[in-house]
Amino acid sequence: MLKKCSQVCMAAVCISFLICSASIAEAKPLLIRIGGQVPVDQMGSIAINEIAKEIEAKTNGAIKTRTYPASQLGDYVLMYEELMRGDLDMAMITAPTHVDTRFVLPWMPYPAKGWNDAKRVFDNRGWLVKTMTAAHKEKGVRFMGFFMNGFGGVGTTKPVKNILDFTTPKNIVLRCSPIAHSRYLVESLNFRSVTIPYAELYVSLQTGVADGWVGGNPAYNYTGFRDVIKYYYQINNEVNADQVLISEATWKKFTLEQQKIVTEAIERQNKRSFESAEAEDQKYIDLMKKSGIKVYTYTEEELAKTAEHVRSVVWEQMKADLGENLYKELVKEFNVR
Repeated sequence: MLKKCSQVCMAAVCISFLICSASIAEAKPLLIRIGGQVPVDQMGSIAINEIAKEIEAKTNGAIKTRTYPASQLGDYVLMYEELMRGDLDMAMITAPTHVDTRFVLPWMPYPAKGWNDAKRVFDNRGWLVKTMTAAHKEKGVRFMGFFMNGFGGVGTTKPVKNILDFTTPKNIVLRCSPIAHSRYLVESLNFRSVTIPYAELYVSLQTGVADGWVGGNPAYNYTGFRDVIKYYYQINNEVNADQVLISEATWKKFTLEQQKIVTEAIERQNKRSFESAEAEDQKYIDLMKKSGIKVYTYTEEELAKTAEHVRSVVWEQMKADLGENLYKELVKEFNVR
Protein backbone atom coordinates (compact mmCIF):
# COMPACT_ATOMS: atom_id res chain seq x y z
CA MET A 1 0.00 0.00 0.00
CA LEU A 2 2.81 2.37 0.93
CA LYS A 3 4.60 1.45 -2.25
CA LYS A 4 1.49 2.22 -4.29
CA CYS A 5 1.05 5.61 -2.57
CA SER A 6 4.68 6.40 -3.21
CA GLN A 7 4.27 5.63 -6.89
CA VAL A 8 1.15 7.81 -7.11
CA CYS A 9 2.91 10.69 -5.37
CA MET A 10 5.92 10.34 -7.65
CA ALA A 11 3.67 10.36 -10.71
CA ALA A 12 1.90 13.47 -9.45
CA VAL A 13 5.24 15.21 -8.91
CA CYS A 14 6.37 14.28 -12.41
CA ILE A 15 3.13 15.54 -13.94
CA SER A 16 3.38 18.80 -11.99
CA PHE A 17 6.99 19.20 -13.12
CA LEU A 18 6.05 18.62 -16.75
CA ILE A 19 3.16 21.07 -16.51
CA CYS A 20 5.39 23.72 -14.90
CA SER A 21 8.12 23.12 -17.49
CA ALA A 22 5.61 23.42 -20.32
CA SER A 23 4.21 26.62 -18.83
CA ILE A 24 7.68 28.13 -18.48
CA ALA A 25 8.53 27.17 -22.06
CA GLU A 26 5.23 28.54 -23.30
CA ALA A 27 5.71 31.80 -21.40
CA LYS A 28 9.19 32.43 -22.82
CA PRO A 29 8.86 35.56 -25.00
CA LEU A 30 9.95 35.74 -28.62
CA LEU A 31 12.76 38.29 -29.02
CA ILE A 32 12.93 40.15 -32.33
CA ARG A 33 15.62 42.56 -33.52
CA ILE A 34 14.67 45.61 -35.57
CA GLY A 35 17.30 47.45 -37.61
CA GLY A 36 17.22 50.97 -39.07
CA GLN A 37 19.51 53.23 -41.06
CA VAL A 38 18.64 56.85 -40.26
CA PRO A 39 20.13 58.85 -37.35
CA VAL A 40 18.57 58.29 -33.92
CA ASP A 41 16.85 61.69 -33.82
CA GLN A 42 15.13 61.37 -37.20
CA MET A 43 11.59 60.18 -37.87
CA GLY A 44 12.44 56.67 -39.03
CA SER A 45 14.33 55.82 -35.85
CA ILE A 46 11.58 57.29 -33.69
CA ALA A 47 9.03 55.24 -35.64
CA ILE A 48 10.75 51.87 -35.18
CA ASN A 49 10.86 52.54 -31.44
CA GLU A 50 7.13 53.29 -31.48
CA ILE A 51 6.45 50.12 -33.48
CA ALA A 52 8.50 48.11 -31.00
CA LYS A 53 6.64 49.56 -27.99
CA GLU A 54 3.25 48.86 -29.52
CA ILE A 55 4.15 45.27 -30.39
CA GLU A 56 5.37 44.57 -26.86
CA ALA A 57 2.36 46.21 -25.24
CA LYS A 58 -0.32 44.62 -27.39
CA THR A 59 1.20 41.13 -27.25
CA ASN A 60 1.45 41.49 -23.44
CA GLY A 61 5.16 40.90 -23.62
CA ALA A 62 4.88 37.69 -25.66
CA ILE A 63 7.08 39.46 -28.21
CA LYS A 64 10.07 41.40 -26.92
CA THR A 65 11.97 43.82 -29.15
CA ARG A 66 15.38 45.41 -29.48
CA THR A 67 15.91 48.30 -31.89
CA TYR A 68 19.17 49.19 -33.60
CA PRO A 69 18.88 52.55 -35.44
CA ALA A 70 21.58 54.50 -37.30
CA SER A 71 23.02 51.43 -39.09
CA GLN A 72 24.23 49.89 -35.82
CA LEU A 73 23.84 46.45 -37.43
CA GLY A 74 25.70 47.47 -40.59
CA ASP A 75 24.55 49.17 -43.78
CA TYR A 76 21.27 48.43 -45.56
CA VAL A 77 22.89 45.88 -47.87
CA LEU A 78 24.10 43.79 -44.94
CA MET A 79 20.76 44.12 -43.13
CA TYR A 80 18.85 42.98 -46.19
CA GLU A 81 21.07 39.93 -46.57
CA GLU A 82 20.38 39.08 -42.92
CA LEU A 83 16.64 39.46 -43.48
CA MET A 84 16.83 36.96 -46.34
CA ARG A 85 18.71 34.48 -44.15
CA GLY A 86 16.41 35.05 -41.18
CA ASP A 87 19.28 36.37 -39.02
CA LEU A 88 17.53 39.75 -38.69
CA ASP A 89 13.82 39.94 -37.92
CA MET A 90 12.68 43.36 -39.09
CA ALA A 91 14.18 46.48 -40.65
CA MET A 92 13.32 49.92 -41.99
CA ILE A 93 15.86 50.39 -44.76
CA THR A 94 16.55 50.99 -48.44
CA ALA A 95 16.19 47.82 -50.50
CA PRO A 96 19.53 47.19 -52.28
CA THR A 97 19.09 47.54 -56.02
CA HIS A 98 21.76 44.96 -56.92
CA VAL A 99 19.62 42.25 -55.31
CA ASP A 100 16.63 42.90 -57.58
CA THR A 101 16.17 45.40 -60.42
CA ARG A 102 12.65 46.20 -59.18
CA PHE A 103 14.08 47.71 -56.00
CA VAL A 104 15.20 50.76 -57.98
CA LEU A 105 11.59 51.74 -58.74
CA PRO A 106 10.92 53.82 -55.58
CA TRP A 107 14.13 55.75 -56.31
CA MET A 108 13.28 56.57 -59.91
CA PRO A 109 13.46 60.32 -60.56
CA TYR A 110 10.06 61.94 -60.14
CA PRO A 111 7.83 59.02 -59.15
CA ALA A 112 5.71 61.82 -57.66
CA LYS A 113 5.70 65.60 -58.01
CA GLY A 114 4.45 66.46 -54.53
CA TRP A 115 2.66 65.21 -51.45
CA ASN A 116 -0.76 64.69 -53.02
CA ASP A 117 0.83 62.77 -55.87
CA ALA A 118 2.99 60.72 -53.46
CA LYS A 119 -0.02 59.53 -51.46
CA ARG A 120 -1.45 58.07 -54.66
CA VAL A 121 1.78 56.53 -56.00
CA PHE A 122 2.83 54.96 -52.67
CA ASP A 123 -0.66 53.83 -51.68
CA ASN A 124 -0.86 50.26 -50.37
CA ARG A 125 -3.32 49.33 -53.12
CA GLY A 126 -1.14 50.73 -55.92
CA TRP A 127 1.08 49.19 -58.57
CA LEU A 128 4.35 50.15 -56.88
CA VAL A 129 3.46 48.42 -53.59
CA LYS A 130 2.23 45.32 -55.41
CA THR A 131 5.48 45.18 -57.39
CA MET A 132 7.62 45.57 -54.26
CA THR A 133 5.60 42.91 -52.43
CA ALA A 134 6.19 40.37 -55.19
CA ALA A 135 9.89 41.18 -55.49
CA HIS A 136 10.59 40.83 -51.76
CA LYS A 137 8.53 37.66 -51.46
CA GLU A 138 10.88 35.93 -53.89
CA LYS A 139 13.75 36.76 -51.51
CA GLY A 140 12.07 35.37 -48.39
CA VAL A 141 11.22 38.87 -47.13
CA ARG A 142 7.79 40.32 -46.39
CA PHE A 143 7.18 43.89 -47.59
CA MET A 144 5.20 45.88 -45.00
CA GLY A 145 4.95 49.24 -46.75
CA PHE A 146 6.77 52.52 -47.26
CA PHE A 147 7.84 54.94 -44.56
CA MET A 148 8.08 58.44 -45.99
CA ASN A 149 11.09 60.61 -45.08
CA GLY A 150 10.67 63.53 -47.48
CA PHE A 151 11.35 64.89 -50.95
CA GLY A 152 14.77 65.44 -52.44
CA GLY A 153 16.18 68.71 -53.69
CA VAL A 154 19.36 70.45 -54.80
CA GLY A 155 21.77 72.11 -52.37
CA THR A 156 24.47 74.36 -53.87
CA THR A 157 27.29 76.70 -52.97
CA LYS A 158 26.45 78.94 -55.96
CA PRO A 159 23.12 80.30 -57.25
CA VAL A 160 21.35 78.41 -60.02
CA LYS A 161 19.45 80.51 -62.53
CA ASN A 162 16.15 79.03 -63.75
CA ILE A 163 16.77 75.60 -62.25
CA LEU A 164 13.56 74.17 -63.74
CA ASP A 165 14.51 75.25 -67.26
CA PHE A 166 16.05 72.01 -68.54
CA THR A 167 16.70 73.53 -72.00
CA THR A 168 19.43 75.87 -70.73
CA PRO A 169 22.94 74.60 -69.84
CA LYS A 170 23.93 75.46 -66.28
CA ASN A 171 27.46 76.36 -65.32
CA ILE A 172 27.18 74.32 -62.13
CA VAL A 173 28.76 70.96 -61.31
CA LEU A 174 26.42 68.75 -59.28
CA ARG A 175 27.52 65.69 -57.37
CA CYS A 176 25.64 62.54 -58.24
CA SER A 177 25.81 59.15 -56.56
CA PRO A 178 27.45 56.11 -58.20
CA ILE A 179 23.98 54.86 -59.19
CA ALA A 180 23.49 55.50 -62.92
CA HIS A 181 20.09 57.16 -62.74
CA SER A 182 21.51 59.85 -60.43
CA ARG A 183 23.84 60.99 -63.21
CA TYR A 184 21.06 60.70 -65.79
CA LEU A 185 18.91 63.01 -63.66
CA VAL A 186 21.63 65.65 -63.24
CA GLU A 187 22.40 65.70 -66.94
CA SER A 188 18.73 65.73 -67.96
CA LEU A 189 18.41 69.02 -66.06
CA ASN A 190 21.40 70.35 -68.05
CA PHE A 191 23.90 70.37 -65.19
CA ARG A 192 27.43 69.06 -65.43
CA SER A 193 27.91 66.01 -63.24
CA VAL A 194 30.64 64.52 -61.10
CA THR A 195 30.38 61.17 -59.31
CA ILE A 196 31.50 61.39 -55.68
CA PRO A 197 30.94 58.95 -52.79
CA TYR A 198 28.63 60.37 -50.14
CA ALA A 199 31.38 60.16 -47.50
CA GLU A 200 33.49 62.61 -49.55
CA LEU A 201 30.69 65.04 -50.40
CA TYR A 202 31.23 67.58 -47.62
CA VAL A 203 34.92 68.09 -48.45
CA SER A 204 34.11 68.18 -52.18
CA LEU A 205 31.68 71.05 -51.59
CA GLN A 206 34.22 72.82 -49.40
CA THR A 207 37.00 72.56 -51.97
CA GLY A 208 34.88 73.28 -55.03
CA VAL A 209 35.21 69.86 -56.63
CA ALA A 210 31.41 70.04 -56.75
CA ASP A 211 29.20 73.14 -56.61
CA GLY A 212 26.26 71.24 -55.18
CA TRP A 213 24.52 67.92 -54.83
CA VAL A 214 21.21 66.39 -55.77
CA GLY A 215 18.90 64.03 -53.91
CA GLY A 216 19.03 64.92 -50.23
CA ASN A 217 15.84 66.06 -48.52
CA PRO A 218 15.77 69.24 -46.38
CA ALA A 219 16.77 67.38 -43.20
CA TYR A 220 19.92 65.96 -44.80
CA ASN A 221 20.87 69.30 -46.33
CA TYR A 222 20.43 71.13 -43.04
CA THR A 223 21.98 68.62 -40.66
CA GLY A 224 24.84 67.60 -42.90
CA PHE A 225 25.71 70.56 -45.12
CA ARG A 226 24.34 73.84 -43.78
CA ASP A 227 27.88 75.10 -43.18
CA VAL A 228 28.80 74.80 -46.87
CA ILE A 229 25.67 75.22 -48.99
CA LYS A 230 24.24 78.69 -49.59
CA TYR A 231 21.21 77.79 -51.72
CA TYR A 232 18.59 75.07 -51.62
CA TYR A 233 16.03 74.24 -54.33
CA GLN A 234 13.10 71.99 -53.38
CA ILE A 235 12.55 70.44 -56.83
CA ASN A 236 11.14 67.13 -55.48
CA ASN A 237 13.37 65.14 -57.82
CA GLU A 238 13.10 61.98 -55.76
CA VAL A 239 11.07 60.54 -52.92
CA ASN A 240 13.10 59.52 -49.90
CA ALA A 241 11.08 56.58 -48.59
CA ASP A 242 12.40 53.64 -46.57
CA GLN A 243 10.84 50.20 -46.76
CA VAL A 244 9.61 48.31 -43.70
CA LEU A 245 10.55 44.65 -44.08
CA ILE A 246 10.17 41.45 -42.05
CA SER A 247 11.98 38.16 -42.57
CA GLU A 248 9.49 35.49 -43.64
CA ALA A 249 11.22 33.14 -41.19
CA THR A 250 10.28 35.51 -38.36
CA TRP A 251 6.78 36.14 -39.69
CA LYS A 252 6.01 32.43 -39.50
CA LYS A 253 6.90 32.43 -35.79
CA PHE A 254 4.06 34.86 -35.03
CA THR A 255 0.57 33.65 -34.22
CA LEU A 256 -2.24 35.00 -36.40
CA GLU A 257 -3.13 37.48 -33.67
CA GLN A 258 0.49 38.60 -33.37
CA GLN A 259 0.72 39.04 -37.15
CA LYS A 260 -2.31 41.33 -36.96
CA ILE A 261 -0.76 43.35 -34.11
CA VAL A 262 2.58 43.72 -35.94
CA THR A 263 0.87 44.72 -39.19
CA GLU A 264 -1.30 47.35 -37.53
CA ALA A 265 1.63 48.83 -35.58
CA ILE A 266 3.64 49.23 -38.79
CA GLU A 267 0.74 50.55 -40.86
CA ARG A 268 0.01 53.16 -38.19
CA GLN A 269 3.55 54.56 -38.41
CA ASN A 270 3.71 54.34 -42.21
CA LYS A 271 0.46 56.27 -42.56
CA ARG A 272 1.59 58.85 -40.03
CA SER A 273 4.88 59.32 -41.90
CA PHE A 274 3.17 60.96 -44.89
CA GLU A 275 1.83 63.78 -42.71
CA SER A 276 4.95 63.92 -40.52
CA ALA A 277 7.39 63.99 -43.44
CA GLU A 278 5.66 66.97 -45.03
CA ALA A 279 5.90 68.84 -41.73
CA GLU A 280 9.50 67.64 -41.28
CA ASP A 281 10.49 68.96 -44.71
CA GLN A 282 8.95 72.32 -43.85
CA LYS A 283 10.67 72.35 -40.46
CA TYR A 284 14.11 71.98 -42.02
CA ILE A 285 13.32 74.40 -44.83
CA ASP A 286 12.54 76.98 -42.14
CA LEU A 287 15.76 76.10 -40.28
CA MET A 288 17.77 76.52 -43.47
CA LYS A 289 16.24 79.94 -44.00
CA LYS A 290 17.08 80.94 -40.42
CA SER A 291 20.67 79.81 -40.93
CA GLY A 292 21.03 82.12 -43.93
CA ILE A 293 20.50 79.63 -46.76
CA LYS A 294 18.34 80.96 -49.60
CA VAL A 295 15.53 78.45 -50.17
CA TYR A 296 13.34 78.12 -53.26
CA THR A 297 10.18 75.99 -53.29
CA TYR A 298 7.79 75.08 -56.11
CA THR A 299 4.21 73.88 -56.50
CA GLU A 300 3.29 70.56 -58.14
CA GLU A 301 2.02 72.57 -61.12
CA GLU A 302 5.34 74.39 -61.47
CA LEU A 303 7.21 71.08 -61.30
CA ALA A 304 4.95 69.22 -63.73
CA LYS A 305 6.80 70.07 -66.96
CA THR A 306 10.21 69.28 -65.46
CA ALA A 307 8.93 66.01 -64.01
CA GLU A 308 7.48 64.94 -67.35
CA HIS A 309 10.75 65.77 -69.11
CA VAL A 310 12.88 63.86 -66.61
CA ARG A 311 10.57 60.83 -66.68
CA SER A 312 10.62 60.61 -70.46
CA VAL A 313 14.41 61.09 -70.75
CA VAL A 314 15.83 59.33 -67.69
CA TRP A 315 13.39 56.42 -67.57
CA GLU A 316 14.17 55.72 -71.23
CA GLN A 317 17.90 55.68 -70.37
CA MET A 318 17.20 53.15 -67.64
CA LYS A 319 15.28 50.84 -69.96
CA ALA A 320 18.21 48.44 -70.45
CA ASP A 321 18.64 48.05 -66.68
CA LEU A 322 14.94 47.67 -65.98
CA GLY A 323 14.25 45.21 -68.76
CA GLU A 324 11.62 45.52 -71.48
CA ASN A 325 8.67 44.14 -69.51
CA LEU A 326 9.23 46.18 -66.35
CA TYR A 327 9.86 49.32 -68.39
CA LYS A 328 6.58 48.86 -70.26
CA GLU A 329 4.70 48.40 -66.97
CA LEU A 330 6.35 51.51 -65.54
CA VAL A 331 5.57 53.88 -68.43
CA LYS A 332 2.02 52.53 -68.70
CA GLU A 333 1.41 53.07 -64.98
CA PHE A 334 2.71 56.66 -65.09
CA ASN A 335 1.37 57.45 -68.56
CA VAL A 336 4.84 58.46 -69.79
CA ARG A 337 5.12 59.17 -73.49
